[in-house]
Amino acid sequence: MKALRKHKGLWCLVLVWMTGFAVLRVIQHLTLNTNGQDLSLFDYALANTVDGRFMQTIFRNPHLFGHHFSPILLLLVPLYWIHNGPMTLLLFQVAAVGASAVPFYFIAQWKFNDTRVALLLTVSYLLYRKLTMGLMYDFHMEMMEPLFIFSAFWFAVQKRWGWYFAFLALAMACKEDVALYLVPLGLFLVWRFQEKRVGWGTVGVCAVWFGVAAGWGVPHYNPAGQPFYFGEGFYGYLGSGLGEVVVSLVTHPARVLGEVLGPLSLRGLFNTFGAVLFLPLFAPASCLLTAVPLFVNLVSSSPLQKSLAIYYATPVIPFLFISMVYGLHNLHVKFLKGDKRRLVQVCVALLMVSVVNSALWNYLSPPKLKITRHHTLARQMAKSIPPEVSLSAQGSLIPHIQRRAAIKQFPEQWSQAQYVALDTKGNTFPLGEQEYQFELSHLKLHERYDLVYEEDGVLLFQRKQKAGIKDTAPGPSLGP
Repeated sequence: MKALRKHKGLWCLVLVWMTGFAVLRVIQHLTLNTNGQDLSLFDYALANTVDGRFMQTIFRNPHLFGHHFSPILLLLVPLYWIHNGPMTLLLFQVAAVGASAVPFYFIAQWKFNDTRVALLLTVSYLLYRKLTMGLMYDFHMEMMEPLFIFSAFWFAVQKRWGWYFAFLALAMACKEDVALYLVPLGLFLVWRFQEKRVGWGTVGVCAVWFGVAAGWGVPHYNPAGQPFYFGEGFYGYLGSGLGEVVVSLVTHPARVLGEVLGPLSLRGLFNTFGAVLFLPLFAPASCLLTAVPLFVNLVSSSPLQKSLAIYYATPVIPFLFISMVYGLHNLHVKFLKGDKRRLVQVCVALLMVSVVNSALWNYLSPPKLKITRHHTLARQMAKSIPPEVSLSAQGSLIPHIQRRAAIKQFPEQWSQAQYVALDTKGNTFPLGEQEYQFELSHLKLHERYDLVYEEDGVLLFQRKQKAGIKDTAPGPSLGP
């Protein structure tokens, strides 16, 4: 109890932060600002697992582990026994990110032995722009990584190696690539902590797990034998499989360097480090903790990944903030001559940058906080579509539609679906506005579809029955 009272500022901060973002996530969902890709991807997998169909999902691949090998998701199955729906994922993600502030706070407290400094750094972390962007983008297992990596590092500081390896395992279970990101942590323990046995053990465990997860896990659950990210748009330019990619990285260094040092990559790096005042650069050795996750992102041909947008920066964030703590400590000791007042001033400056630069303000604009009649109509229409029929639906509607065996995200296979559900005022992803309008005009003119519901931009099309064939598909149950 004494420890709880000593750090009451931390508990109040985390509670207020979690409550605020939980409210924002609920509003975000009710205003149709969540999407089938990727929220429903995970929702279907967990719901099907509860029903005995292990990790079966929709989009790209019929099995979630064929996308990414993420056994950590099995820990969420009990939550689906309590509440089976996408809102569970949205609120769990808030809890996981909020909880990650606790081990980070204790890392900062350990390094500076100052509650005020630790609290200022923790507020800066929770308002960090790229963390908020990842948190508010549907659901992704990457958002659990900061909690596990910070916790593993904190227990390493305490030399409680059992707990360290437990959280290391949880971090690796998030996704197959996390094992690669943790290799520098093992080397850091060897060099900085002089823990050779634990450090090299970490490197070995990570190497084995990556081999199992990437070499067996994803291919085993993917009919194509390789995950989608070895195709065009990610790492396809380097090869069609893990082995070819590794060979290309070694044999074509100029091409790889061109990707890593391209304009998008450099802008992503500047935004990532600039938001923490480039403090990690004052501790070059600990800054190397960020090297592997940065390289994996920057070498990709995906613009979103190269610029470390949405959730792609998340694997970098825990290492970035650990190195930021080390960098700030070096700045305090070597350049500020141990002056505590000036240290606090730097922390306040960091906090001000985090506040001004925070993505939070994007979600607090009045239009995004208002649940309108349009949103209610769209959700009602989505829920009215019988689960027995095949459907092509706009991504923003999919999380609100009853789960079904046959569903695609518009415009995929819409001409084969019994129903097509659209929201002309909603997010048109993956189409641009012009492409969306083209597909919509084509659908309206299609001789095999009738517009059976239209209200405030919410549209529902039903396929006509063929001549001489009775269409047994039930119609939508729309209220007044």
